[in-house]
Amino acid sequence: MDNSTVYHVVFEDLTKDPMNAMKQVYEFLGLPFEKAQLDWVSKTFNAAECPEPKPWEVGFTDCHQHSQEVAEKWRTVLSDDEKQAFANSDACRRVVKAYGYPQE
Repeated sequence: MDNSTVYHVVFEDLTKDPMNAMKQVYEFLGLPFEKAQLDWVSKTFNAAECPEPKPWEVGFTDCHQHSQEVAEKWRTVLSDDEKQAFANSDACRRVVKAYGYPQE
């Protein structure tokens, strides 16, 4: 996955260290990372409080109070059948290998 025109943002990295992950994105794009970006990260990841989502936004909001928990949520949301389908998929196994994710 070596391509200088594509920048891969790994979701787990973004939720674990959002400030650093976003600074790297802006650096790759050659854009300044200033107060507006700092404010957005602070209001979006590990936010002190999030606004109540509108009924149509439930499950799809950007604001997260505990961002790291989102990266592991799949463990409790997916069924055993869905997890097995992922484990049996050649394409999914290639993604796990390419990003160095632990094999379950």
